[in-house]
Amino acid sequence: MHGVKRTHLSAQLREQKRQQDSNKIATYRRLNEQILALREAHDYSLESLAKNSQLLALNPEYYSAWNYRREILLALMAALADVDFVDLFNRELHFTLLHLKRFPKCYWIWNHRVWVLQHFPDIPSMEITPALIAKVWQTELAIVAKLLEQDSRNFHGWHYRRFVTGQMAALATDHETGAARVQLANIEFEYTTQKINANLSNYSAWHQRSKLVPQLLLSPPPGSLFERPSEFLTTEIAYLTNAMYTDAADSSHWLYLHWLLCELLPTMPEAEQMATLVKVQGVVEELNELEVEDDGVDNKWCLVCMGWIKKEMYRIGGDKGKLVEEMLVLVAKLVEIDPMRKGRWEDLVGSIGVEHEIQHR
Repeated sequence: MHGVKRTHLSAQLREQKRQQDSNKIATYRRLNEQILALREAHDYSLESLAKNSQLLALNPEYYSAWNYRREILLALMAALADVDFVDLFNRELHFTLLHLKRFPKCYWIWNHRVWVLQHFPDIPSMEITPALIAKVWQTELAIVAKLLEQDSRNFHGWHYRRFVTGQMAALATDHETGAARVQLANIEFEYTTQKINANLSNYSAWHQRSKLVPQLLLSPPPGSLFERPSEFLTTEIAYLTNAMYTDAADSSHWLYLHWLLCELLPTMPEAEQMATLVKVQGVVEELNELEVEDDGVDNKWCLVCMGWIKKEMYRIGGDKGKLVEEMLVLVAKLVEIDPMRKGRWEDLVGSIGVEHEIQHR
C-alpha cells in the first residue's frame, strides 16, 4: 500500500503472525456460518445483531451481513420489541463511526449510516421535532468535517457531506429557511475554497464547487458576486489562474475551468463570451511559454485547454478556417507529447474539422 513501510519479520515472528491469521480466519468462518444460519432461520433478535457486529468488525465489506443487519433493525421496529430504540439508534451511529475511522473508504459503512439516518423518523414512541432533526444533521455535518480533516480528498466523505447538506436544505419550507438554504450553500462554497487552498489537487473539493455554483447563481446570496455572473466568472478565472501557475501539471483545476466555461459562457452575450475566451487564452498561452522555457516542452494541460477554448470560439462564430488549422497544430503537439491518448486528442478537433470540411466542399 502507498505510504506503508515494508517490514521484514524474523522466522519466529512470521510463524506467530501466521498463527494469528489462522485463528482470525477460523473465527471469521465460524461467525459467517452462524450468521447465515440465523438469517435462514429468520432470527431477528438482539443476540443475532450482536453476532452480526462481530462479523462486520472482521469484514466491513460483507454486504450480505449489512443487509441482514438492516433486516434485524426493521423487524425489531416493526414488532415494537421491548427495546430502547433511541439507544439502539445511537449505538448504530456509534458502530458505523467506529468503523469509518478504521475503514474510511468502505462503501457499505457509509451506506448503512445513510440508511440509519433515513429511518430515524421511524423510531417507535419517539417524538420527532424539526429542531431534533436539525440537530441530528448539524451533528452529522460536524462529524464528516472531522473525517475530511483526516483525509480531505476522500470522495466518500464529500458524497456524504452532500447528502447531509441536502437533508438540511430539505428542511426549508418557508421564506426564512429558504434564505438559510442559500446561506448554507454559500458556506459550503467557502468550505471548498478552504479545502482547495490547503490542497490544489483536491478533485472532490473542485467537484463539490461545481455542484454549488449553479445553485448559488440561481439563488444568489444578497450582495454576493453570484448576483453578477460575469463578475463572478472573472473572479473565479483569477482564482484558477493562481492554481494554474502554482501547479500547471495538475489536472483538477483545468477540468474545473473547462466545466466553468461550458456552464457560464452560454448565459452571456456572444461578444462577452469571445472577450472572456481571448483573455483566458492569453493567460494559458503565457503559462505555456513559461513551461517551455523551464522544461523545453509544451505543457499538456495548457494545450488541452487551448483546444477547449478554440472549440468554444468555433461555436460562437470565430474564424473557423483559422481555428481548425490551429486545432490541428495543437492535436499534433498533444499526440507527440502523449501518443497513448492519440484518439482522445484527435477527437478534440474531429467534430469541428469535419463540419468545416463539409461546409467548404
